[in-house]
Amino acid sequence: MPSISLDSVRIRQMQPSDLPGALALSTEIGWNQTAADWQRMLQLEPKGCFVAESDGHVVGTTLCCVFGSVAWLAMVIVTESLRGHGLGQNLVQHGLDYARQCGIATVRLDATVLGEAVYRKFGFQRQFELIRMAGVSTPPPSPASDPSCAVTVADPSDIVAILEFDRQATQTDRSKLLRHLCRETAPWVAVDDQRQPQGWLACRHGRLATHIGPCSGSLHAAVALLRHALKSSQGNSVIVDFPADHSVLLGVAQDFGLTPQRTLLRMCCGPAVIEDSEHFHASYGGEFG
Repeated sequence: MPSISLDSVRIRQMQPSDLPGALALSTEIGWNQTAADWQRMLQLEPKGCFVAESDGHVVGTTLCCVFGSVAWLAMVIVTESLRGHGLGQNLVQHGLDYARQCGIATVRLDATVLGEAVYRKFGFQRQFELIRMAGVSTPPPSPASDPSCAVTVADPSDIVAILEFDRQATQTDRSKLLRHLCRETAPWVAVDDQRQPQGWLACRHGRLATHIGPCSGSLHAAVALLRHALKSSQGNSVIVDFPADHSVLLGVAQDFGLTPQRTLLRMCCGPAVIEDSEHFHASYGGEFG
């Protein structure tokens, strides 16, 4: 790509034809998104996806997705040659303006440690840390099992329970996202001996690794679900984002050979909304929290 002047850049709503350029940007910085991930983001919130464009080239992106009374800001990416000139802050402002146009006062995001200072300028405050665990899933010689908590593929009748588990865990109505995910690939549910769901977990294929999450429900169920997902991913690269204080699940991930990759900071601007720590076990990822 030729050298670019910031004066030539304009920010506009993302179009389907921009998706290859958006994927090229997330690939440039080593993120895990695939073409399907970008397509999903655009489908979920077409008016909240923005690109920075220069001479027909996508040089920046951001996403603001509305879930009921909460908006998620994500995918703030600027091509390397334009970093440090304020374009990233302009993209953040576009996302925040979209949330306000939608009447949303609470905006949340997952920031890298380096990005925290930028978001603080917009009024975001730290809520808690997430630890990204990553590696090739390698089951221990005798992985523990729990006969009282069976894991099975979800069927359509489980969707009501899945939506309620997630709503309780995140304090947010993310039903439009979860219905979309469940149509793409059936998640897993952990059930008791009466076949009553106790928790759920989803996985999706990424460019570099399978992303495990979201996961919510009881801790007992989450342990069974995580072990099942990691065993099913044996020999493959996986990533999963846990709240930093979830020592039990971090221990399970370590048993399967995963190690800490980086820390993410969950932040909030506006009236605070925060997860129920007893039921929130793994994040979807930075795109939707």
